[in-house]
Amino acid sequence: MSKFHRALSLIARFLLGFTFLFSGFVKAVDPLGTVYKIQDYLQAFSWGFFEEYAGLLAVALFSFEMLLGFSHLFGFRQRRTARLSTLFMLVMTALTLVVALTDPVKDCGCFGDALKLSNWQTFEKNVILLILSLILLLYKGDLYHTFGKRTSPAAFVLSLLVPLFIAWVNYRHLPFLDFRPYKVGSHLPSQMMVPEDAPQDSFVLKFVMEKDGRRHIFDEDEYPSDTAWHYVDRKELLVRKGYQAPIQDFAIFHPEWGDITAQVLSDTSYVFLLSMPHLEKADRRFMEDVQALQLYATQQQYPLYILTASLLEEQTQWAYEYDLQVPFCQVDDIALKTMVRSNPGLVLLKDGVVYAKWSARNIRNFVKFIQQDRLSDRMLFQQPRYFNNTLEMLFVFGLIFIAYFIISMFRAISLIVTFYRKRKLNRLTNGVVKANSDNNVLNQ
Repeated sequence: MSKFHRALSLIARFLLGFTFLFSGFVKAVDPLGTVYKIQDYLQAFSWGFFEEYAGLLAVALFSFEMLLGFSHLFGFRQRRTARLSTLFMLVMTALTLVVALTDPVKDCGCFGDALKLSNWQTFEKNVILLILSLILLLYKGDLYHTFGKRTSPAAFVLSLLVPLFIAWVNYRHLPFLDFRPYKVGSHLPSQMMVPEDAPQDSFVLKFVMEKDGRRHIFDEDEYPSDTAWHYVDRKELLVRKGYQAPIQDFAIFHPEWGDITAQVLSDTSYVFLLSMPHLEKADRRFMEDVQALQLYATQQQYPLYILTASLLEEQTQWAYEYDLQVPFCQVDDIALKTMVRSNPGLVLLKDGVVYAKWSARNIRNFVKFIQQDRLSDRMLFQQPRYFNNTLEMLFVFGLIFIAYFIISMFRAISLIVTFYRKRKLNRLTNGVVKANSDNNVLNQ
């Protein structure tokens, strides 16, 4: 392999490695979001019977992507990895071409919520990755690898466990990195507004005209002056998409009070929003914690609203079963799933700003922490970090780093031992050669 081919292959390998690793990581950080996106695809292609396996498909997808990324970066089984990458990108390129042509899903979700790409941009990205995979597949030869034959199996298994650990921690709590418009610190009213100077949708008018039984489409500036042409229809074609507010589908409806979105988002006190997109799918294990939260909010006179997309009959049943005496409000289920990745999940607002969010299993810790005290910004800032998964994620990353470091140390020790063995063997060989040479001289 020439130096140019070798350099090109190394560049392709590292570009593929970082891309696959990033793509898998942002999916693993938000496992429920990945499940929702896969469900969107299954529904769009009328494969709803696979929806019950969406979770398994999500785990398989981001685990495979991260494993491919690690394999490229560390040099695991380079020929096999190149073949797998090429096969994977052939499938994904064909799939994204179909998606780009039919447009069943607006956002591909290939980089989660971290980086939004249009369907055609996704297809172009996949074509580039396919070319890089083919470069690795066609140019044969052994490239640099981080681990040797003895340490590669351990590093490979660790690379397989990394996405599972990341997804497990973020599933138990909330995404470690939140790229959505409902993230902590967001001012929701601003996220729902379109600035006055924002670019608007641009359209082109097309006129369908008919003459002598023949139809033709004219642009607006080509409108025929010949009166023999008869007007049939007019079409508006979108040529440039204008600015879209990050939040478009968030509205809170109460069965008696109507739309209370503005009232909730303008409240100057702390407001608790308990998100339960579908009551029948809510985790009942944490309903005692919800009752404790209700008691605290009532005592401290903080508004607490239960937001759900379930029907009124189900709301009434749950209110009776768990003695919930706070308002149930109707909200679009997609908005609720986007707002907090937990069912139930808790969001704290003040002046329309998201102050904090908790998963179902962290509501109890929060209620225990505040006890009977009034909320304050300082208290929320000082709350223990175990309310979210920051500490656990740092712990997981620390363990991963230590594990890779230990494996690398074994690799380094093995290389050092091999070096000194070869050095000793060379000395012995040189000594034998020299002795034989001296004997030959004496014999002569």
